[in-house]
Amino acid sequence: MKNLSPAEQLSVSSSYTKSKSKGFNFTAFCEKTEAARFGISPAILTVITCLSALAAASVAHHGVAALLLVGMPTAIFISTIIAVAPMRTIYIAGALAMLIDLAAIILH
Repeated sequence: MKNLSPAEQLSVSSSYTKSKSKGFNFTAFCEKTEAARFGISPAILTVITCLSALAAASVAHHGVAALLLVGMPTAIFISTIIAVAPMRTIYIAGALAMLIDLAAIILH
């Protein structure tokens, strides 16, 4: 085993502690995916739009209020994509739309 000088030991240990993380870092994930937004956004849009269509079909017989409850979060999500909002905003709006759609499908 190679003996490291104190300066090398310090740089190795500091780089090790920086790379070691506990859990998922949402902010770093958003920063990394910002460059690939034009590839990620259509994929997220497809999934959430299809899920919203299923949710709308399952609550359509309950009336206009149920359709608004399902449709508005999806419309807000689509607006964030059209406005080229930060990816963090797109992810949060998409997650909220997905949760509301899943709740509408499950509770129907």
